[in-house]
Amino acid sequence: MQFASLGMIMGRHNAELPAGADPADTVAPLTWRRRVERHVLPPARVRVSATELAVVLAMASLAAFFRLGTSALHGRLWAEDGAIFLQQAVRHGPLAPFSYRYGGYLSTGPRLVAAALYPLPLRWQGIGMHLGAAVFEGALAALCYLALRGHVPSRALRAAVALCLVAVPVGSEAVGSVTNLQWFLMPAAVITLLWTPRRALGWAAIAACCFLAVTTSPFGAIVLVAALARQVLQRQAGATWVLVVTAVGVAIQSIAMAGAPRTGAAAQLHFGVRPGSLVAGYLRRVLGDGVLGEARLAPQSTQTSVTAGIVVLVGILALALLTWRRGRDPAGLWVVGVLLTFSAVTYAVPVITSGVSTALPYYGARYYVTPAVLVEAAILILVGQVLPLRRRQSPDARPGSGARHVRPVLAVALAAAGVVALGYGLISSFDQSSVFDRDRGPSWSSSSRLLLRQCVGRPDTTRVTAEVLPIGHGWFVRLSCAEVRARS
Repeated sequence: MQFASLGMIMGRHNAELPAGADPADTVAPLTWRRRVERHVLPPARVRVSATELAVVLAMASLAAFFRLGTSALHGRLWAEDGAIFLQQAVRHGPLAPFSYRYGGYLSTGPRLVAAALYPLPLRWQGIGMHLGAAVFEGALAALCYLALRGHVPSRALRAAVALCLVAVPVGSEAVGSVTNLQWFLMPAAVITLLWTPRRALGWAAIAACCFLAVTTSPFGAIVLVAALARQVLQRQAGATWVLVVTAVGVAIQSIAMAGAPRTGAAAQLHFGVRPGSLVAGYLRRVLGDGVLGEARLAPQSTQTSVTAGIVVLVGILALALLTWRRGRDPAGLWVVGVLLTFSAVTYAVPVITSGVSTALPYYGARYYVTPAVLVEAAILILVGQVLPLRRRQSPDARPGSGARHVRPVLAVALAAAGVVALGYGLISSFDQSSVFDRDRGPSWSSSSRLLLRQCVGRPDTTRVTAEVLPIGHGWFVRLSCAEVRARS
């Protein structure tokens, strides 16, 4: 009888709670850590089937592959793809090059693609490199699609984020190149760290993405900071393993960089960028070109205007303000803040250390890929927060706060403008085949036949060469006739 009375009292107490409230929240206020965790690392709201994920992977891979038009089909190799990663895999086998440093650091991502292509005949290595880069980027896009389920319930918007990763409208030199996979790994790692998986496989995917990012990029410490911040917020076993794996990757990369000779990228640290130039560069190259695309600018032009970037920044702030007025401290703003913060950091660190001029839109444009992807993801999350006419409040919103003063027409207009701007940038800058003459030059299959012809009547020890793009810039694949004959 006493137990029955107690059950009635507890049932009556729970019935008086607001819909969706956690009874534990009424006992004591949430700590700051728990409050931020609920906003930044929410559980997934929707399910994703294997078929749906496979479709996203296939579509993203196709988009990445055809950004160079028919040049990818011809297998035209670009610079280090042939002269470093293909050449070293053919010479030393698929595994040994993983320990080799290029530019003073390890490049695990490109080495992984080169190792996967090792069984192919030499003549197929060109198209294989393009296909490998495309599938690698497509897998990262599919992982981001999966990771954002807790923040973006809309399939269309998550697919748009995935498209932004593989079709980011800056960084033409990074398109169709395994050498530059690090610039796609970095934003994917940051985005996946916002995911709270329900299964061990999800945690393993996050750890693998972070490990690849930090052992492919010399700027992997940024990902380690993100993983550490996550561990502070979410003290789960999975988050701990992600942090450990990421830290191990950073340690491996750090040891490799410490033992590298002071040549190449390791000897080109400038640290000479002024704060004003740094901010202006972010406005023009990341916010301006990263949203509206670099195709509107001539490849050899000097473009110093920050107008486009200021317009994009004002639009982002307006969308954020409308999101805030739809409910106090909405979860979307926390995530947007995280993405924009890491966008600024992943822009500033490489630009400061390289001393690249941000007045030239195409020179060193690979440095803008990571921050631009994070900005585009932030805009799409804001669009998802603003577009629903019914207010979406955070778990901590006060009853009656927010949206009654917001004009839905203005909110929809701003969100639509953001979508149109992103769409214009993605479409106008999608085809990068003409930049740096990527659509010209011999196919790799014809170059491999040339190598074989050079070996006719010559001993196995003879070295033969074939030039790869960009023609006239000193990029050659040099192999012995024994290696050419064995792989042909």
